[in-house]
Amino acid sequence: MLGMQHVSLGNGVAVACRRCGRPTETSYLAAAAVKDDLDRAHAAGPAPTLLLCGPEPFDHPDLHGIVTHAVRSGFPRVGLRTSGVALAQGGTASEYISAGVRFVEVEMLGGSNGSHDELSGLAGSFDAALAGIAKVRAAAEAEGVRFALRGRVPICRHTLQESPGIVAVLAKAGMSSVELACPPNMVSAAASEWLCAACDTGTVNGVWVAISGIGPESLGPCVLHANDVLQPQGGVS
Repeated sequence: MLGMQHVSLGNGVAVACRRCGRPTETSYLAAAAVKDDLDRAHAAGPAPTLLLCGPEPFDHPDLHGIVTHAVRSGFPRVGLRTSGVALAQGGTASEYISAGVRFVEVEMLGGSNGSHDELSGLAGSFDAALAGIAKVRAAAEAEGVRFALRGRVPICRHTLQESPGIVAVLAKAGMSSVELACPPNMVSAAASEWLCAACDTGTVNGVWVAISGIGPESLGPCVLHANDVLQPQGGVS
């Protein structure tokens, strides 16, 4: 997404493909360290959107305090990158919208509960993520706030062929856009065909698909979808 600053909560990712090897070990920065990073990012000139990324944010022991600090610091829009599972639990969605979160990016590895749960290694996470998306949409509507939802697909050789199905699922769930986050070495005619199929699926289902991580020269007919990566993403990561 253009105009986005990234601040990491620690080491790791919200969702990882377990078939690609052992996932990165997860660890969290102390809240004070994250807040210092937020202050530096804000001093550099806040972008329209701040994204708290890295490992699953809802597992950080002081996420609420970090979100509150970001909002009070004056970031125009504060967002979270998550598996979406925690949003389905209790009043989590309402709590964080009340705290000031206005953007959620949900990561997904498969277009069905079987493929997503198998690749993520998290039983029930596909259905929980969709339930979480529905809850956060309902909570935002109840609060009467403007809210953005974005899907993100970490592309690897196991998720590549899933990507058109994932785009269709996320479009149906109400996402405004979907990012296909590719590794730099994902360059081949076969990969381009699947990425283009995912872009076409987005067009059919009324959701914009953006491709990041690889140069536009690798994308052939879907080069238009590389617009998000043609400008640098600022912030602390």
